[in-house]
Amino acid sequence: MNTKIYFYNIIFFITGLYQYLASATVYTLPDNNNRLIGENIEIVTPKNNTYSLEYFSAQFQVGMSNMLEANPDVDVFLPGSEKRLIIPHQLILPNTPHSGIVINNAEMRLYYYPEKKNTVIVLPIAIGTVKNATPSHWITSITHKKKSNLDPYQKYAG
Repeated sequence: MNTKIYFYNIIFFITGLYQYLASATVYTLPDNNNRLIGENIEIVTPKNNTYSLEYFSAQFQVGMSNMLEANPDVDVFLPGSEKRLIIPHQLILPNTPHSGIVINNAEMRLYYYPEKKNTVIVLPIAIGTVKNATPSHWITSITHKKKSNLDPYQKYAG
């Protein structure tokens, strides 16, 4: 293999790994079947703030829809000077077994439960950005199906 190509592949892999880890949030699993994880963060915008709500959303790796729900009275384009913002970092875990990978399409989140660890890694699932649109010619295939032991019509408590 060409050394130059090998070097670029390593750089590409390291860059991808960094981006993956930069957008992941690791939470400790709660006790007693509690599904609530994390804690909301409260910040105050800078004096003479010129940043939009989207800026703060990106800084804390939180989706804009979540920021808008947590801060309904805040101007999206210019939140204001010294304005209190809630950064929603609390989540309710899906009512599924805490193992492997769980994808919640409605939340656009992936939950990964590492084996033999008391943690969950939460990653956002995106359909693209303005700069990096979703490819229009995605080819996908199913490699493995596993039947869930959960009844989709069962009423869940909590």
